[in-house]
Amino acid sequence: LCEGSVRRARQLQREARGLRRLPLLTRLLGVVGEEGDGEDAGVAVATKEEAPAATKGAQQSKPRKVAPPLAGRNAPSGSFEGQELKIKLPAWASIPNAGAASCMAVLFTNPMDRAKTLTQLPGKKYGKNIVEALQYVCKKEGLMPGLYRGLPVAMVRESSKNMFRIGLFGPVLKCLHKEDTPAPAWKRFIAGTITGALGAVSSNPFDLIKTRMQVPAEMCAYTSLKNAMDTIVKKEGWKTLYKGVGASVTRDMLGSSVNLTVQSMAAEALVSNLILSPGSPVLGGISGILSAAASVAVMQPIDTARAYVYLKPHLYKDVTHAFRFIVLREGPMALYRGSRAHFFRTAPHYAVMFALLECITGGERKVLHKRNKAIVDTVPIFGAMSEEQRDKLAHGVRIQQFKRGDVIVNQGETEDREMFFMLQGTAQTCKGLGAGSGVA
Repeated sequence: LCEGSVRRARQLQREARGLRRLPLLTRLLGVVGEEGDGEDAGVAVATKEEAPAATKGAQQSKPRKVAPPLAGRNAPSGSFEGQELKIKLPAWASIPNAGAASCMAVLFTNPMDRAKTLTQLPGKKYGKNIVEALQYVCKKEGLMPGLYRGLPVAMVRESSKNMFRIGLFGPVLKCLHKEDTPAPAWKRFIAGTITGALGAVSSNPFDLIKTRMQVPAEMCAYTSLKNAMDTIVKKEGWKTLYKGVGASVTRDMLGSSVNLTVQSMAAEALVSNLILSPGSPVLGGISGILSAAASVAVMQPIDTARAYVYLKPHLYKDVTHAFRFIVLREGPMALYRGSRAHFFRTAPHYAVMFALLECITGGERKVLHKRNKAIVDTVPIFGAMSEEQRDKLAHGVRIQQFKRGDVIVNQGETEDREMFFMLQGTAQTCKGLGAGSGVA
């Protein structure tokens, strides 16, 4: 590693193999410009003759192509370093994050969910719209017992569903789209279809119980989730828990594909245009509402037909039968019965859920950024940087662990875009394993 003036650094960079542009480090230092700019600034560069290596706990700074920072603005994560160097969380973290966010969101949206169920019941005697349904519940059952009937089941249902539906969306999309560019809509659609199907299968038993427990109290035969499970299995057989699973899979494949495609693309558009920053609850709220409108339009017909099957399985053998009955007897628009309540339940739910998810992931990124910043502060070569510059550089840090004998890096393969720093253990430079390699 060489430490010196910007002019000397540029000279070394031009000599390095595969160099096509200044590395991001010089951009973070604010020295991109005329030849004489920032003469006294220090910059660290790896030359092509050296083979930097790291072992267990290696710190890897991996910058990407970025636009220059906005003049006169110390923009947060919505700026270039936040958009391009947003700290990546472990792939598995999205699963518990999605489960926790959706579980907490139910606390705010259960009243609307119950009103939606009541408006979908045949006969319309429990309310023709969301307002009448809520008035009926509060009058007959009381404010808190009525509005939050079936809450524990609803929380379990949302968690079991969204741990797969939302939690696996990112990892599945990454498998389908390995490039660094934003994924196209059709790949997001496929990823949402896959994860939506998995979520529907995992949550169908809880979905059926929730629907039965959110009917008027005098119609409900269960006292708790366990009681409902035991009663259904004993009297109707375990297969009843998966009655309507085909409709649930179809509904969630369509709904999730549209919902997650719209939400992810809306969030990326808001961030890339520097309107909002990653980790902002407003970002999650706006993108969640936009995705809710799209998903309700797709899911409502299936949702209505499925409710008929859940509540009267002895009359409707499957969703297709119920769908045909509704269209022939009540008209096509009856399929959208409860759509307003569905939207007013879904929009707040998605808004709160994605807002909470942004808060959770944003908090986790802050923790990782603090860890990365502490690591950057321990590297002597970055001592000449200001506090702000080291703070920005910490966005591009990630930790890798290597086992004994692992090849860490081959000479030239990083294309002058990475620097490795050994934090713990030992490493050696070898010849004959490539053009020159670092080995743990």
